Amino acid sequence: MKLNKIFAAFMLIAAVAFAACEGPEINIDGPGPKPEEQDTTTAEGAAPDTIGWNIPAECLTVAQANAICAELESGATTGTKHYVKGWVKKLASKHADGISQFGNALFYIVDEKGNTDEDFYAYQVYGLNGEKITNPDAVAVGDYVVIYGELTNYNGTYETVGKGAAHIWKSTNPALGGNGNTGNNPTELVGNGTYENPYTANDVLLLNNSNAGNYWVKAYIVGQINGKSISGAEFNAPFSGSSNDDGSVNDYNTNILIANSADEASSSNCVPVQLPSGALRTGLNLVQNPDLDGQEVLIYGSLEAYFGAAGIKTTSYAKVGDKEFGVNPNVEQKEPEAKVVTIAEFIAAPEATDVYYELTGTIGGTINTTYGNFDLTDETGTVYVYGLTKEFIGVGSTSNDKSFASLGLKEGDKITLRGFRGSYNGKIEVMGAYFVKLVEAGTGDGGNTGDNTGDNTGDDNDDATIPEGAIVFDASVDQGNAPIYSEGVQGAEYTITKGGVTLTVSSGVIGTASGVTAYRIYKGSTLTATTTAGNIKSIEFTCTANGDTKQGPGGFTVTDGEYGHEGGKVGTWTGEATEVVFTASINQVRASQIVVVVE
Repeated sequence: MKLNKIFAAFMLIAAVAFAACEGPEINIDGPGPKPEEQDTTTAEGAAPDTIGWNIPAECLTVAQANAICAELESGATTGTKHYVKGWVKKLASKHADGISQFGNALFYIVDEKGNTDEDFYAYQVYGLNGEKITNPDAVAVGDYVVIYGELTNYNGTYETVGKGAAHIWKSTNPALGGNGNTGNNPTELVGNGTYENPYTANDVLLLNNSNAGNYWVKAYIVGQINGKSISGAEFNAPFSGSSNDDGSVNDYNTNILIANSADEASSSNCVPVQLPSGALRTGLNLVQNPDLDGQEVLIYGSLEAYFGAAGIKTTSYAKVGDKEFGVNPNVEQKEPEAKVVTIAEFIAAPEATDVYYELTGTIGGTINTTYGNFDLTDETGTVYVYGLTKEFIGVGSTSNDKSFASLGLKEGDKITLRGFRGSYNGKIEVMGAYFVKLVEAGTGDGGNTGDNTGDNTGDDNDDATIPEGAIVFDASVDQGNAPIYSEGVQGAEYTITKGGVTLTVSSGVIGTASGVTAYRIYKGSTLTATTTAGNIKSIEFTCTANGDTKQGPGGFTVTDGEYGHEGGKVGTWTGEATEVVFTASINQVRASQIVVVVE
């Protein structure tokens, strides 16, 4: 790769806010006024020849770093990482303690040897490749270094963010192991993404989602993200189950973190990897497989933004040691034998990713035209198809190539498909499904369509009644200023106004799951309906789940009027008021439609 292209790729990194996770707890005093100097000796001379270092053009001088920090509020950070170069002028009083106890160095750098005025504080920085420093002599007065990390203004002291969030990128000190020309160089790719020469985790960070497509990546499993942001990284067992919007916890997790070093403990040096349901999630999640922590893994997946960082999604294969998970794209996949069954027989069958069934039924329900999610019905029952591809992808694979649209299928079409029996949150589903044939064309116009970016929820398909003159809020259309759910998006207050009626949610998002877009009212939050056009006589919620279950209408309580449901997806309030407040005191509520009648 040409150097200018490499630099261009690196510049993309500066646009991304890497959240530096808190590493091992450090007991020395936190960032603050500069500690006493241990060594006040200053060095003299010119900058060394740095040919071969390939210092990025955007690397800051001490003066430039200080100017950036001067613009920050006290306690604020740059949010992005910067290179800063200079001579080691002096060591902080706790430099030796920091290295011996915590593996981090504390020292000051200047632009020119002999400069006793303007310096920059390298606070609690790790060594090459973000690894801990073990030798106190690895940083000494007179070294020429380039450091890499976030910068901060701490009560007027301009310094790196501490606790190993920054590290030495290059150094002339041989005791560091650098010999003047080593260290992690994020401006240079190590691999090319092939099976023979896979990308490293640092390569993925450098590319920063700029190289779209599926590639091979080899790195070490170092942790997971518990929550909705990479700042929620966990690096030590026992690992938590993943958190839901309402605070409940799953007994598995959907991601892992990988890095160049097996002992990496900074999220800014990690790549989040999505684990799709099935063999990959079961085999690689750290909640159930904590022994994988620190092991090397070979992964095949798409380089995409994940948790707001450079990540890997749509992961289809991984290998740890001699254990393989998912479908190896380098191995020709043989279509499995499939047993012809009714939907009732499919539902009664045991769950297994390597046993395939052939089903024939009619397409119905809400159809996701991107991934091919829909209900399939025959004379014996109905089952949910979690994604349909044009062709077989691989045994046990839930990867989706978004080929459903090319099939031209619509509501009412009778089709034959094959897939294995899986489940999501207790809901039986056809997974890994692929198209076999069109049995009979239906007369529908394509049915209801939507997007699928969330979880699978819901059961029965009750419909709310719509009285004449009612104001209908459709979550797929009427969205006001609501935040749209994706990885890393936090719930917030949002308001939608229509026909003189205003709905205000105190904390939530609008999200799409199983092709259904819904207003999400988080547990403990409120939905307030107000109007100035008269009195509200009734409000009907069509939810994505039934009764008192999570996301169903039974999650609401209300102090005024009458509210209830009959165990299905529809909850109804009746009364007479200009303002009605619903509290999601029992569970989170997800409503795809809200119908308000005003008189």
